[in-house]
Amino acid sequence: MKKFRPLISDAELLQLKRLSKLDFSKYNETEVREFFLIELLKLLGYQSGTDYSISLEQSFPLNNLSLYPGSKRIKLDYICSLRKQYFWLIEAKEGKCRNPLRPPKIRAKDVEQAFFYSQHPEVNCRYFVVSNGWYIQLYDRDTLAGKLTPILAIKHTDLPEKFLELDQYVGATQILPMVKEKILDQIEKVFASEIRIERLDEFIDEVKEKAARVRGKVEEAAREIYFKNHPENEALKLLDQEDISTSVYSVFQNIRVRFEINYVADKLVTRLVNNRSKYSFNEYTFFSRLLLENPYPVNYYYYPHVLHFLFQAKAVGLDSISYNRKSISELLEDWLNLCLFHLSDRPIMRYLWVCERIFAKISKQSLIMMPSLREKVKNLLNSELFYIPEEKLIHLGPNQASVVIQTVETSLAQFRSAFINKYYDFKKHQFHESLAKQYYLQLVHTSDLMDEQFGGQYEKLKNELGNDWSDLNSYDQILFDRMGSVVCDILLYNEKQLGPLTEAQRKRISQLAELKNVNCASALCNKLNIAFRDDIDEEARKRDIEKFFDPSANQRD
Repeated sequence: MKKFRPLISDAELLQLKRLSKLDFSKYNETEVREFFLIELLKLLGYQSGTDYSISLEQSFPLNNLSLYPGSKRIKLDYICSLRKQYFWLIEAKEGKCRNPLRPPKIRAKDVEQAFFYSQHPEVNCRYFVVSNGWYIQLYDRDTLAGKLTPILAIKHTDLPEKFLELDQYVGATQILPMVKEKILDQIEKVFASEIRIERLDEFIDEVKEKAARVRGKVEEAAREIYFKNHPENEALKLLDQEDISTSVYSVFQNIRVRFEINYVADKLVTRLVNNRSKYSFNEYTFFSRLLLENPYPVNYYYYPHVLHFLFQAKAVGLDSISYNRKSISELLEDWLNLCLFHLSDRPIMRYLWVCERIFAKISKQSLIMMPSLREKVKNLLNSELFYIPEEKLIHLGPNQASVVIQTVETSLAQFRSAFINKYYDFKKHQFHESLAKQYYLQLVHTSDLMDEQFGGQYEKLKNELGNDWSDLNSYDQILFDRMGSVVCDILLYNEKQLGPLTEAQRKRISQLAELKNVNCASALCNKLNIAFRDDIDEEARKRDIEKFFDPSANQRD
């Protein structure tokens, strides 16, 4: 539950040194609050209008049972909240004194006043700080004894050295984990006093019920943060650089969601149109790289994303281009065939696509079946949970499966590059297909051996590992066609831009629907009035799928 707090930056240290040199001998309460405490709160990570917010001089009514002498309301100098939940407060006092070398101490009645405020039902803050500028004293309401001893006391002159001690308790990134730990300590103490095991289970059930009550609020807060702070896709920034031909691979491989596909397509079309009047990049080079005139280690998402871009380019009338004397319509037709027939016209890319899938499955199985590797995965996850801010964790959603996926995807990027370099001679423009096929058969053999060796133990272990590993199921679905699924989805989206399909194209789409291993294929058939059989014999379907994933089998036959 603990969270990482970065080391004090140079700018923070400079500010702490400035605060440590302030002379409060003429500061009234308001001046201590506005010239010292507000700056300290900013360093702790709090600021009005954020998730880690500060409320100034907020008042609360007192009921008849809790009237404070001379007042029907209480007014707090500062109350600090985390996503609208109060956790600690600050009571400011004046720092005036005749001799700065003998600053006034925090008085008992000031601590008692802040203690009273912390108990208000609408405030209910376990922690409170009392400060007159000269001293910053932190108290735990629930453990405060008659001597009124603070759990942390810092002279303002010691702030540069002791600031992180204060941050450890009430810093914006630390307050929630710290409160949780204190609650767990208290629970352990209560549990130790029980004499019946059933009472422990009873308490745990009550905690689960409390968690269920606030689950909706937590999910709502997560959605709000997700849409407010959705992280920008760094790859999309490459679209603004002067020569976009150098970044086509990075952009088209790293599109994450549909609106980014549309954004990339619109942005590139605009760049191409503007390039006609203000030449800033070589259009021929752009299309040469985009269409993989020379093999490049791209992932399977690359192909449908480029397909969508070509549809958008055609839609805006960008037909005349500087590439092999072909129009956008002709390039679109060629790329559509490349996608529909699963790269049969580019043998090395087809071999890469097929081998990559098997390599991913082997990598994932190894990570799950080996206890030492699973332990490394858990350690990596714990590091992410510790170092990454909570707001960013919402987007990343890290769990053990996501760590494995990240590890596998990193390995796949290296695998793709090594495969192209090993089996393609760029000088001779020659693909060493026999060697690639031999490697493919080795991968198949290794995968079969692992299935045989692990058998039902692998599935049993996955189930026992629980939901945290369930996101990995896609790597096991070795007969599912993810590339074809995205292609069919893109075709559905751009259905109005589709010209008359050739007989071979219609037959291929029908085949994809009949194989039942491609999402959206049957919906595409229905949309385009393409007939397909839904009653194919299971054995025949398995033979067709085997041929479908055979890298040496021409999919046009």
